[in-house]
Amino acid sequence: HGSLLIAEKDGKYGFVDADLKPQGDFVYDDIDTWSVADHYLVEKGGKQQLLNADLKNATSGSFDSIQKLAPPETLMGSHPAAYLVTDNGTARVLDRQFRPIDLMGYRPIVLTDFGATYPTARVLPNGNTLVWATDAQGKVGAVDSAGHVLVPFAYEDFAECADASGDSAYVLLRDAKGWFFVSVADIQGTTTNPECDAKGHDYETVTHP
Repeated sequence: HGSLLIAEKDGKYGFVDADLKPQGDFVYDDIDTWSVADHYLVEKGGKQQLLNADLKNATSGSFDSIQKLAPPETLMGSHPAAYLVTDNGTARVLDRQFRPIDLMGYRPIVLTDFGATYPTARVLPNGNTLVWATDAQGKVGAVDSAGHVLVPFAYEDFAECADASGDSAYVLLRDAKGWFFVSVADIQGTTTNPECDAKGHDYETVTHP
């Protein structure tokens, strides 16, 4: 990855150059490489940072988790949102320059699974990023990175449903009547009322496997 190599010493990770000369101290608990402009995801003391090619902190802070939002292949390098970061239960969406994107006051939802966090955001074909979030009253809806509300904030909960490829092709939304399916393909850049697309409220309860 670039001109640096990842090495381990006394149970800690660090970097060496092509001549195996250390580049800084071996202080990290883990290091991963991302194919995004020669950045390194490092973890130290339970916090994560993104280091640039000069091993400087690109995110101007440390976070509980940093998730890369994978765009459609045709949008690589041009989509506005690139990362979702979480810290102390609060999530923010960052652009490719690691600057926060204004979501008009809505709070992104972050899900956890066996202690790991994962984002509830996806890059849409139009280049904007859909983010599942809550409003000030705790209602669930979706907003994009351009500040448009794509799903009204009128729901109690939601759950993503992966298809055979691992992509979440559907979401389940819950209102006062119960849960119903909504196709993600129907949520594209303009406000939609998912109830109009629902084929009835099919379930009273939903549990993740």
